[in-house]
Amino acid sequence: MIGVISDIHANLAALQAVLGVLEARGVRRVACLGDIVGYGPQPGECIRALRSRAGMVAILGNHDAAVLGTHGSAGFNGDAQAAVALNRRDLDPAGLSYLAALPQQALLDDLALFHGSPSRPLTEYLRTPGAVGAALRAVDQRFLAVGHTHDPLLVGLDAAGALDIRQPEGAQAFALKPGSRYLINAGAVGQPRDGDPRACLVLLDPAGQSVEFVRVAYDIEDTQRRMRALGYPEALVVRLKAGR
Repeated sequence: MIGVISDIHANLAALQAVLGVLEARGVRRVACLGDIVGYGPQPGECIRALRSRAGMVAILGNHDAAVLGTHGSAGFNGDAQAAVALNRRDLDPAGLSYLAALPQQALLDDLALFHGSPSRPLTEYLRTPGAVGAALRAVDQRFLAVGHTHDPLLVGLDAAGALDIRQPEGAQAFALKPGSRYLINAGAVGQPRDGDPRACLVLLDPAGQSVEFVRVAYDIEDTQRRMRALGYPEALVVRLKAGR
C-alpha cells in the first residue's frame, strides 16, 4: 500500500489529520506531490512533520519553488503572492534547505511522481482528456500521480488507448483493470477545491488492484484563526470552509 498526498499548503491541522489516517491504516510508504507550503499559516511545522516521518518521498511544487525564489510568482494572484511572502518570512534556514533539496520528480516502485505533469513538472494543470492522455503516455510506469489542480481524479488508459475518467465523489474506492495504466490526482490536503472542504488523500494498492480516495475532517477553524492572527488575506481564510 502506498499513500499519496499533495498540496498541503502549510495547513498543519489538515496534514496531521491525514497522517493520522495513514498511521491508523498501517501505511508506511507515502508520496508527497509538492506544494508543502504556500497559502497556509504553518509552513515550518508542516515541513518538520514530513521530515520526521519514515518512508516519505516528497517532490517540489510550484508554491514551494516560489517561496524559495527559484520559480517566479508573477502568475500568482495577489493573495497567493502575499502568502508566499509570509511563508518565506516564517521559514527558518532548515526549512528552506529542505525545500531546496526536493526534486521535481521521483519514482516509488511503479508510481511516477510529479506535481504538475511530466512535461512541465511545476506548472501544467492536467484538466483535459488530451493532456491527461499525453501525460500517461510520457511515462513508462503503470501509475502516474499528480497534484496541482486540488481536484481529485482517476483516469485509466487501456491498451486500445481509450480513457476511463472517474471523478470521485467524497470518499470512494475504485477497482483497477488489468492491462490499464492510471493517472491519479491526489487532490489537496490543505486546500481542497472540489467543493468538499475535508482533506484528501489516496491509498494505492497495486497488489489488491484498487485506488481509494479518502476524505478526512480536520479543525478548519484552528487553521483559520492562525491565518487571521498572522495577517493572511481573508479570501484565503474563508475559502477553506467552502472547499473552493
